[in-house]
Amino acid sequence: MTPDPLANSWTIRQGATSEARVELWIEGPVDHDTRIEGPSNAFAQTLTAKYRVEKVDGGPAPFRAVLPEPNFWTPRTPSCYHITGAAQPFGIRDLHVRGSQLRLEDHRFVLRAAAATQNELIDFAPWRTSGMAAIVAAPSQELCERALLAGVYLIADLSDAHHNDIASEVARLAAWASIAMAILPGRIQLPDIKRAAPHLPLACLGEEATPDWADVVINCLEESIALTTPNGDLPEILWRCQSASAVTPAELRVECDRLQAEVVGASNFSGLWVGSVG
Repeated sequence: MTPDPLANSWTIRQGATSEARVELWIEGPVDHDTRIEGPSNAFAQTLTAKYRVEKVDGGPAPFRAVLPEPNFWTPRTPSCYHITGAAQPFGIRDLHVRGSQLRLEDHRFVLRAAAATQNELIDFAPWRTSGMAAIVAAPSQELCERALLAGVYLIADLSDAHHNDIASEVARLAAWASIAMAILPGRIQLPDIKRAAPHLPLACLGEEATPDWADVVINCLEESIALTTPNGDLPEILWRCQSASAVTPAELRVECDRLQAEVVGASNFSGLWVGSVG
């Protein structure tokens, strides 16, 4: 993919969000002709519209656009928007945490996922067909954009990242609606991280004390060990971390379903994951 010289000069953050409207806060080379246009969707025809970008004093960014009745990005309908002058598309997040659940399209959502390397994710079609998300260590900008257009969730594994890089990495990934979640080192202190990524669920591994910034807890399982039911106030995910013999996304989906069948109370968990990123 040819780098876009303007892509890195824009920052678009999702603000207050509801079914009726969404605020987008924008930093970049805005002028009187700048507009947000969309939605577009590779899997369906959509009616597009243009929305004004206006200067606002006292906000989290210098400019704001308000989109009434937004089309949210989901794997089923990966709706994208564009801003004038930038080739890089963006989506509006719908996946979020409510109480002890993940919610998508206003329904409880179980995130099924498998570990993959970026080199394995050449063709996203089988992942979308099987309803699987891919767990990837520090996904690149190119991979995030391809997943955005293809309608596939990525889970960014930053658990081994250098602590001084975490905040900037989270801010980078938060720009992509295709990033379902970021896994961070549990011991790191991130007092202001929600300001940079207010709509990106952040997860920690359950082996450590749950930090204040965590939205989701991940419990890793060995083959012979099973947890009975979720035991916390946050959404909990089961991750069988050993290497799986399954290879294709369809086979990996079967492994996720097998995990659900093996574990008592697995239907109460918010995610079922298999495989090891390492």
